[in-house]
Order: sequence, then C-alpha cells, then structure tokens
Amino acid sequence: MQHRTYAQTSIALLCLLGMTTLYYVFAGRRTEAMDSVTWYILLILFLVEAFRLKFAQSAHAIQTIRLIRAAAIFVLVLTLGLYLRERQWVDSINMALWLSVVALMELEVRRPELIEAHPNAFSRTAACLYLGLALVVMLWLFQRKWIDAWDAALWLAAFGALELNLLTHGSPDAGEGQGSLTASDRHAAG
Repeated sequence: MQHRTYAQTSIALLCLLGMTTLYYVFAGRRTEAMDSVTWYILLILFLVEAFRLKFAQSAHAIQTIRLIRAAAIFVLVLTLGLYLRERQWVDSINMALWLSVVALMELEVRRPELIEAHPNAFSRTAACLYLGLALVVMLWLFQRKWIDAWDAALWLAAFGALELNLLTHGSPDAGEGQGSLTASDRHAAG
C-alpha cells in the first residue's frame, strides 16, 4: 500500500512539475527552460532507479541511466554558470543547493559506507541543504515570484518523496537483502 501511495504521489508531482517545466519552456528565460527541462529529466531517471523498473535492471540499462544522469548534472553545472553570468543570484543559490542535494543522494546510494561512518554529519548536511532550499522558496514568495516559489516547493516535495523512498526501501544498489535500512539506520542498529 505504501509503495502504491508513493507511486501515485510521484505521478502527481511529475505532472505538476511537467506543467511548470512547460511554463518555463514557453514563458521563461532560456536558462530557466534549460534548468527546468534538465531537472525534469534527472528526476525521471532517479524515479526509474527508485522504483527498480524491470526495463532498467540490466547492467547496460543501469550504465545508460547513469551516463545520461551524469550528462544532465553537467548541463546543470553549466546552467549554474549561466545564472551567475546573468546575475540571477537566487537562481544561482537554488541551483548550488540542489546540486549539493544530488551529490549527497549520490553518496547515499553509491557509497553507503561513508554515510555509515558519519551518519550525524550526513543528516546535518542534508537538513541544512533542505532548510536552505525552503528559505529560497520563502525568498521567492517575499519577492512575489509566485511561479518560482510554487516550482521550488514542488521540487522540494518531489525530492523529499524520493529521499523518503530511499529511507524506506533502501538504495537501488543495496539489493533485496538490505531491506528498508539506510546506511545511517544500519549504523545505529550495529
């Protein structure tokens, strides 16, 4: 039942984020469009791995997904550079925070032993990053940039749901024997 609710929530968030992505493509600056489309692709790739979809379980598929994800992250780093060049400071801070969240998620999934060794540092870092992202939402609200605030809140919900799925079901790389324990849970239990 929990997995079904997560799937339904993910689909709803994907639809809502798809609408804001289309908004940025047709009504936003080119940098915003590139930013939104690339994050949307990246989210879909994370969800494919999180749901452990059958078509994405072969070694070739996993390698392809990770290659596309690396390319998307490269595009996002370039987008950060464009935001800085355009002097879009809030967008730049938002992008830097999100890239940090993705780096932390990659560590959680690919190097759980690092998280096991430093669970408090991991938790505090994640909390600070998500707090920073929530402050960006508040800043956009204060600036009356309603679409930006709405979009940022949706992204927080989407990645929050993805992180909860990782906490509940473990990383896709962990295998079936890991159950629902994350690295920090395994550390606390051991």
